[in-house]
This record gives sequence, C-alpha cells and structure tokens, in this order.
Amino acid sequence: MNISGMLKTRVVKSDCIPKQGQIVIGFSGGPDSLCLLHLLASLRTEYDFTLHAVHVNHSLRASGAEDDAAYAQKMCALLEVPFSLSVVDVATEAKKLGQTIEEAGRVVRYRIFTEVATEIACANSRKEVRIAVGHTMDDQAETVLMRIIRGTGTDGLSGMDVRRSDESGFEIIRPLITTERREIESYCRENALEPKVDPSNVDQRYLRSRIRAELLPLLKAEYNEGVRDNLIRLATAAAQDRDFFAEETAQMIHEAVVFDTDESGHPVSASMVLKSLNSLHSAFCHRVIRGVFRQLGLKQDISSVHITGALSLAHKGVGGKIAEFPHGYRFRIAQGKAIFERSPIA
Repeated sequence: MNISGMLKTRVVKSDCIPKQGQIVIGFSGGPDSLCLLHLLASLRTEYDFTLHAVHVNHSLRASGAEDDAAYAQKMCALLEVPFSLSVVDVATEAKKLGQTIEEAGRVVRYRIFTEVATEIACANSRKEVRIAVGHTMDDQAETVLMRIIRGTGTDGLSGMDVRRSDESGFEIIRPLITTERREIESYCRENALEPKVDPSNVDQRYLRSRIRAELLPLLKAEYNEGVRDNLIRLATAAAQDRDFFAEETAQMIHEAVVFDTDESGHPVSASMVLKSLNSLHSAFCHRVIRGVFRQLGLKQDISSVHITGALSLAHKGVGGKIAEFPHGYRFRIAQGKAIFERSPIA
C-alpha cells in the first residue's frame, strides 16, 4: 500500500470523522495541515462530511504572512473547500493575557476555530461539527518534553488526545497524531503537494522550535536514539492513568459533594464534609478540588499554589480563613465542611 492509502486508512480508523457531519480544519498551509486537508478532502464524498478551512494570520511577520494566506486560499479553491481568513495581533493578545507568544497564539487559534465552528453549526442543519488540527506523532513527543521542561503534573504527561471536547462542546480531532513527520513529507511528495513552511517553526525564540531543532536531536544522538518513541509511550501510559483517575474522581464527587444551584439549575456553590476530603488519598485530593470548581465554572488557571492553599486550610480544619482561587472563586472551611463558591460581590 502506498503512503496515501496507508494514511487514509489510518485517518478512517482514528474514529475522528463525523458521520454526515462537518469538519472545521485549521489550515496554515504547512506540510501537516496541507496533508490533513488533502486527505480529508479525498474522503469527504465517501464518508459524507463537509469541510471548512480556517487560516489565521498572527501578524508576527513583517512580510510573507499575506503570501501564506493567499497560498492557503488558493489550495482551498483547488480542493473546493470553503475558506476563512482571520487576522489577529497575537503580540498584543500575549501582553493582554500575560502569556508568551506561543501560548497566546494557541489560545487565539482555537478561539477562532471555535467561532467559525459555532457559525457553521448555527447555519447548518448538520449539527455535529468537529475541529481538526494537523498535529503529528513528532508534535506529541515535543509537547510532552516541553511540558516536562515547563513543569507539569502527571496529567500533563498525557500530551494531546486524538479526540477531546473543548469548552464550547466541540470536539477537537487530531487524525494524524499517530503519523510521523517523515510520513507527512512522503505523502506531500507522492501527491505533488508543495506546502509553505512557516519561518516561526524554526525560529529559535520559541521553546517548541528549540526543542525540535536542538534538544530532541541532541537527546537522540547523545543519549537514546529511541527518545521520541519513549516519550510517546509515556504519553500513552499517562493518558490511561489520567482517564482512570478522572472516572474515580467523578464518582467521589458524585457521592460526597452537595451542589447548590440557581434558579436555572446551574451549580453556584458546593460543600463537602471536611473529614471526607481529608480522608482521601493525596492522589485524589487535588483532583476532587479541581473537579468541584470545574463544575462551578472555573475550568482553567488553577495552579498548584491554589490547591496547596486549599488543602492547607482543610488539614488545619479552622474556619474563618479563605483560600482565593482565580476569577472570583474561593475555598473556605465552615461548620465542619469544605465550601467551594464564588466570592460575594461587595
């Protein structure tokens, strides 16, 4: 079987394609996204789904970005795929969010993908819309190593999922996550595709670029030639552990936590018998706290500092003190219970 047939089979078996659904694909014009776009375009009739490509200009380069956008639009026209272009000042967004350029770029891209997916879902009777991105096996290894360097818990070692739901309910799919970068390059050659290469991918100011160009090759050459595959195995094992802990944590919250709701039925606060929280194994304590706040609406920006502060109050068991969490949430002890809530508005 040639590389095209092999990758088509792999994409189909990934269980990412929605039946009679729609796929919004992030399309930079680079090898990975071009390969994915071409693959999906070749499968859409047989599997009855539609495609819509989204290209994001991050406004980080003085020249070349407009050419990349024009190329992306041209390729979509050739493949008869609807195309959207978004221009965003990512450097300004990074300052506003207090993040690196890399982090802000990712936030902006997924925000735009979700906006387009929402528009398509509202305008079309086909209800299921998925968002496809072209991450590969090599990207997975780089992600795991980058998270180790930056500092991560065991859940972070799981890397990127083949499928996951975003905060808006759309599924993010990565049909190429088990495909090697060299296979992507072979596919492009076999199909006479000439992708654009984003200079930022080799820009040494960015951590991922340095990991790709310097650290992984060094580890492979000087320490272990199988380092990439070992990182992939680590991610797979960590994902299995994460999923197990998630199921157990959900059951614990269901059995031990009481939620108070507003008139519309949305949880606004929660309580748990303090002894129950303190009796949990340490592997579950932080997961339960995160899980409860997630159900109350706090789904990001919780750090280990916040968790440590809450657990310190819980172990002391003294009322009257508060552990502040991001975005107006807090944890406190009262009458033998752990209370999770939003801070009262003054």
